[in-house]
Amino acid sequence: MTILPPKARVPRSRLLLAGVFVLSPLVSCTQSRTDEHATAELVRIENGYVQIGFDRESGRLLELRDLTTGQDFVSTVSDDGTPWRLDLDTTARLTPADAGNFRWETSGDVGVRHTWSDFGIQTAPDLRVTVSVSLHQDEPLSEWDIDIEGLGQTALESVRFPRVPRLANLGADERLAVPRFMGQLAEDPRSLFSDAEGGRSRRAWSYPGELALQAIAFYQDGGSGFYAAADDTASYRKALAVWGDGHDLGYELVHLLENPAAPRDSYAPFFSGILGTFQGDWITAAERYRDWATRQAWARESRLRTGRVPEWLADTGIWLWNRGRAEGVLTPAVALRRALGLPVSVQWHWWHGGPYDTSFPEYLPPRDGVNAFVAALRRAQAEGVRAIVYMNQRLWCTNTRSWAEEGAEPYAVKNRDGSVRIARPNAFDRQPCAPMCITQSFWHDKYAGLSETVVNDYGVDG
Repeated sequence: MTILPPKARVPRSRLLLAGVFVLSPLVSCTQSRTDEHATAELVRIENGYVQIGFDRESGRLLELRDLTTGQDFVSTVSDDGTPWRLDLDTTARLTPADAGNFRWETSGDVGVRHTWSDFGIQTAPDLRVTVSVSLHQDEPLSEWDIDIEGLGQTALESVRFPRVPRLANLGADERLAVPRFMGQLAEDPRSLFSDAEGGRSRRAWSYPGELALQAIAFYQDGGSGFYAAADDTASYRKALAVWGDGHDLGYELVHLLENPAAPRDSYAPFFSGILGTFQGDWITAAERYRDWATRQAWARESRLRTGRVPEWLADTGIWLWNRGRAEGVLTPAVALRRALGLPVSVQWHWWHGGPYDTSFPEYLPPRDGVNAFVAALRRAQAEGVRAIVYMNQRLWCTNTRSWAEEGAEPYAVKNRDGSVRIARPNAFDRQPCAPMCITQSFWHDKYAGLSETVVNDYGVDG
């Protein structure tokens, strides 16, 4: 998914619902709509852009309405507005319907707060789940926070929050935009999410990993849209998931906990789930994410913005991706440099001596040999061509000699049963590689040593 250049915008802020505002129309209790399933009294919050309504008896999400278009993104035929689900292990789950007690309240710096308790769990008698929802002051966006207390000896596998179990049908030209790597756009997503027998299908996209952005968008092309994201600045492990059966679609943000078997008395994410509305298409949604992302430290303090990148990098007129020996990579780059009259830079794959994607981290010596590789690089640099070489910063292939000789296995990522987690990046050869734990000095030192060789000794540009 392409992100357009940044535009100046007024910073958002939360809507503070304090004091007299609690009595204003921004927070209200009103008789609900009538639909095919139920009539309920709603607790509503709104900010002039978006209106959110909850069942005052259970906390179910029954309304998420764009006030500009009037589009409600919660299905009117849904009787499942469960905003959260706890997976206690691989089979047991907990939802608001399991609570013996529920209450809601307004508070000074949130729109509404819901609390569920009395779950009747022997190992967690004091378990309590609190959800707070706040609205942004000048945008159709809401922040969702969850606080789980009193887990006792109950293991917590994952937290699915926030959830919109049934998204309203937007009619013709529905689209689902998912920023998986370069981005994917699904037309008629309801038909996409059903198996061959017409049953239910679910897809989850991981971040960090598959997703370039922590956001997805569901919309009518050129019309009303539903925006879901996470404002996580520390890259906690999570997944954004969509499911359906050919007719209904649902969404949830899945918090994947570290070491689920370890006891923890409480859990509260360090970031919020974001739900909102928009008018437009996936570009509009990407611009909304950009509005948040460009205000974060990685953008404000980036090497590019602070002037800490090499001059050649900022001056590059065109980038080439290529792989193989120097003659097939650097020679055409030099020809393009001469033809364009612009600086050319190369991202160079399979420059190394090992088989493609099955020999990490045995990169040295280069395929051309050290002397020929360095000489070709110097000639290209003299012509205004720069080259950065690809090295995988996370995988060590387990069939390499170095895996055993250097004792890499203790520093590899493990499955829950203690076995080494395996990846197979080469789709044709399928040789096993192990993700390394990037927090360990063993891997830092190994990778740094390789980097020093190719940069300092060979003279590559990055």
